[in-house]
Amino acid sequence: MLEISSTSISLDHPLSLTEILSMHQFSKFYSGTIYLLEDHKLITSNHLPKLVSFLLTSKNYEISIIVEGQNVRQTLAKIQAFLNPLTFRKSKTKRTSLKASF
Repeated sequence: MLEISSTSISLDHPLSLTEILSMHQFSKFYSGTIYLLEDHKLITSNHLPKLVSFLLTSKNYEISIIVEGQNVRQTLAKIQAFLNPLTFRKSKTKRTSLKASF
């Protein structure tokens, strides 16, 4: 059964290209669809050029993430853990990459 769920994320600066590639790789192996929404612009995260353009040109870094497919809560939790400002922005440690486990 397909489900849809969403969340909003606030980033304090743009993602690096490595982080964007990690998110893209994760979305390629997810069995559903991951959408990113910001300021009335909607993209799917499995299309790399649009994802890079979207994330590098984001103005306020307030991004809504919409997941459609199976295990949407687990998928959103993984994305949030990867993008959560409290997890990586306040520490000097490097962010871990997203791993698809579906």
